[in-house]
Amino acid sequence: MTTSRDQLHQNCLAIAYVLESNTENTISDFLDDALSIEYTVDGRKKFLGAEILVAFGGPTIWVNTRTDTIEGSWGDTTVNMRYYDAQDLQAYCQDLFDASSGH
Repeated sequence: MTTSRDQLHQNCLAIAYVLESNTENTISDFLDDALSIEYTVDGRKKFLGAEILVAFGGPTIWVNTRTDTIEGSWGDTTVNMRYYDAQDLQAYCQDLFDASSGH
């Protein structure tokens, strides 16, 4: 029997697979499907990282580029896992931030 933790873990693994693959256009497609992007900046408005909301409602799943983690929750169940930033999502998000903020 599949538990909610198993399903949440599988959802997070699927996101990690996308982020760790070297398929062309994956990052832009990934961000096009994102529900929200929240930028973290320091006191001088220097980009530090982004949190990308990729699922909400059933499981809630965020990708945190500052820590290279995928953070999922579903009810009282949580899953946190690291991913390898093969496509440099961090730099891609910084470019988006810089473009939107005039840097």
